[in-house]
Amino acid sequence: MRPVATCGGPSGAFGYFPSYALGNLYAAQLFETVERELPDLWNHVAEGRFDPLREWMRQRIHRHGRRKTARALIRDVTGAEPGPDPFLRYLEGKYGALYGLREHSATGEKRPNA
Repeated sequence: MRPVATCGGPSGAFGYFPSYALGNLYAAQLFETVERELPDLWNHVAEGRFDPLREWMRQRIHRHGRRKTARALIRDVTGAEPGPDPFLRYLEGKYGALYGLREHSATGEKRPNA
């Protein structure tokens, strides 16, 4: 039996899979800001304390509900328009050593080893 491949999730809705890509871009950009504003974040996580992160999210993200577009929310919280650089930095940090990657070209630096 082969797995079922859907076009746009179970409902067939267009834009379902591209929304994962946007979510990853937004998350990486937000998380860079979280780590900068909560320098002890990983110490709290190691202690099982997620309240500083939850409170950060409440104050900067959740309280706005649907009053702002995703683009406006990202810009207001991070101080920059949504873009690929934070996500590329995340990928480089996670996979760079494993696969021998160099810095990405978005910052004008070297591309992955060929």
